Amino acid sequence: MPPDRENGSPSSAQDLRRAWNSLGVRLFLWLFAALVVLLALFTYSNIRTTARHSQELVSEATSRASDALKRSTRHAMLLNRKEDVVEIIATVGQQPGVAGVRIYDKRGRIIVSSDATEVGRQVDMQAEACIICHDQKEPLRSVPASTRQRVYKHPDGERILGLINPIENEPECTGCHVHRPDQTILGVLDVKMSLATADAQLAAVKKRMLEAMLVATLFLGAVSAAFIYLMVRKPVQRLIAGTKRISQGDLATRVDITTRWASWPPPSTA
Repeated sequence: MPPDRENGSPSSAQDLRRAWNSLGVRLFLWLFAALVVLLALFTYSNIRTTARHSQELVSEATSRASDALKRSTRHAMLLNRKEDVVEIIATVGQQPGVAGVRIYDKRGRIIVSSDATEVGRQVDMQAEACIICHDQKEPLRSVPASTRQRVYKHPDGERILGLINPIENEPECTGCHVHRPDQTILGVLDVKMSLATADAQLAAVKKRMLEAMLVATLFLGAVSAAFIYLMVRKPVQRLIAGTKRISQGDLATRVDITTRWASWPPPSTA
């Protein structure tokens, strides 16, 4: 009785072993694996670059908004018109993408906020907005620009980019503020922007890139398989068949394994 190939017979096992040991199959697997790795690295690099660029755009927009808000409230602060400052902060806090705006005094107390319910609250000096300056025994006299930003998650899972902008002590401030002459910072403006839109756009870009990677992988895999079959497997099969005929005594056998690419450029007909 012939062996049953459908039930894992010795013949089917030999066929699988023979296919695995085939030069063409191994070459295709190695080439395909290399293509997958290269495409994966390329896609990962693009996603990382896109994510970094997206966050940089939000960061720049937040920085510009913070500076504009600081300048727009400066005049009202110099005139000690707190109600104008409150109105400006509340209006800005209602804009799309703005997660909140606060002004802290030097003791960490919220004196103005887009959320009126938190005005007067004393914040933890180890909170995400304060630790930037108060991570030492003595608060920094000025806040380095490189450390003014932080990204954290809101309890609802939304990512928030916060930017603190120090309110410096100016000669014009002495009319309303009693402070030491060596005090450089009177308070901090904290602007928080939602990254939800940027994250949603990044997720869509990731999806498109992964889909493009899958399509490119399948296409290049098919091209590689066709190339290996035409350039490796078929010539090797012809060579094996010719070798068998020669071993059987047919010494007149000729094996032509020249390909179109191997004979390029074509001979001149002139």
